[in-house]
Amino acid sequence: MTFKDASSIQDAVEQMRLANIPCAENRAKINGLFNGNQPWTEEERQQNRIFANFNSLEGPVRAHQAVQQLENALLKPGHFFNINLETGPRWARAEWSAIITEEVNRCLKRSSEWKDLISNMSKGVTLHGISPVYWNRKYDPIPVELGIEDVLVPARTLVSMRNLEFFAIYREWTYSELYDMTHGVQVDPGWNLPMVKKLMGELAKQPLQNMANGNRWLMPEKLEEDFKENSGWFFNAAAPVIYAWDFFYRNESSSRDGEQWERRIVLDYQQLQPEGLRAAIESSDDKSNFLYDSSKRKDPYATSWKHLIHWQFGNVSLVSPCRYYSVRSFGYLLYSVCLIQNHLRCRFTDSIFESLLQYFRNVGEDDRERL
Repeated sequence: MTFKDASSIQDAVEQMRLANIPCAENRAKINGLFNGNQPWTEEERQQNRIFANFNSLEGPVRAHQAVQQLENALLKPGHFFNINLETGPRWARAEWSAIITEEVNRCLKRSSEWKDLISNMSKGVTLHGISPVYWNRKYDPIPVELGIEDVLVPARTLVSMRNLEFFAIYREWTYSELYDMTHGVQVDPGWNLPMVKKLMGELAKQPLQNMANGNRWLMPEKLEEDFKENSGWFFNAAAPVIYAWDFFYRNESSSRDGEQWERRIVLDYQQLQPEGLRAAIESSDDKSNFLYDSSKRKDPYATSWKHLIHWQFGNVSLVSPCRYYSVRSFGYLLYSVCLIQNHLRCRFTDSIFESLLQYFRNVGEDDRERL
């Protein structure tokens, strides 16, 4: 498929995002349960005359045990991988291979970023069965973790990704992040620098932002995490950012030989707040332009999706062939059981307290019937 203008990419992203809302709502419920949220809302508690409303934390304990097993399996080995040389003097290949393997693994062992990456991937795999990571720059050795809600792929995409045609990554960039990507000795020629300067000029003027800007409601997982982070008290205390979609697609019309992947970046206008940022790019010319266009490069952006993104799967679904959106996780299987267990324990606690009332005071028949 070809995406020659920004509107075609924005339409494709919105269709995938709207179709993904039911899945996103289910994932937000799983996040809430395993974050220790109470099983009933305050309104439900009052309507059902429930006094005990607590999470028994059996679900989070089981999830942490699974995460710990994954981290031990991935971080404890002596070497993460071995390097074997196939060229060079035969008498030196074994020695050189051992030296290179030791030095590279030593760097990874000492890297806090690598440990954080493995920890985040283990948690994503446990709760949702999918943990995506991407390479912010093509030659970075350590990728950056993503939330499962940050990546959109077409429906019917297989877990093997052999029928993957395009995908989108949701991005939130602060002033410094945008500056680092667009300034320096070797700046990627694909950036639309006039638009970048407009955005950076407005970002520098903006005060702290509201976290619930625009269509944030379309991402229930992020809303769940926002409330867990600050319970709504610091919604107006976020650093100003721009919202964009990093879009990658396979270019079948390319004259180059082999598989070619192109990159386009479009702004998320529905979520671009406050009005100062929207006004900076309000003209139709700006809206139709890309913030980044890889066609300005002399070489192809990538020759495979494997050079751009990686998915770690922990799929417990038994139906084959496995589709991306039909992946089932450890958290999905435990959700219903843990929720019922929380409800049962709360009801049981209420019943125990009710039975204990007779030991504290003697009430009349009318009061007992009312209870």
